[in-house]
Parts: sequence; structure tokens; C-alpha cells
Amino acid sequence: MYLASFNIDGDQYYSVKYVNHSDKEDFLKLVSYNTHYELMDIPFAAINAMTIVKFSIRGHMMM
Repeated sequence: MYLASFNIDGDQYYSVKYVNHSDKEDFLKLVSYNTHYELMDIPFAAINAMTIVKFSIRGHMMM
């Protein structure tokens, strides 16, 4: 899972998604853990920064 910062049409986006190879040349495919979200193909030129997410903290509460 990666944290990605990218610009599309002048808007700044931050997203936490999995990264896969895209079918398009010079693009990355961002895949969400939640299957209700669509896949995103973004050009390499639009990416400002990426970092890998090594761990996450999830809180579960039982009552």
C-alpha cells in the first residue's frame, strides 16, 4: 500500500492505495482496498511524491 500525492487538472490529491502496472504507457494504476471504488490510471508526470505504508493501526472496540 502506498501514499501517493498527485496533481490532476490543477487539483492536488492525496490517496492511500495499492499500486499496479497499467495497460497504458507511462501510467500507474491505483487500486483501492475497497472494491466499490474504481481503478485509477494516473500518468507518471502527475505524481509529486509516493511513500510506502509499512503498517497501519486499526481500532476495534467491543462492548
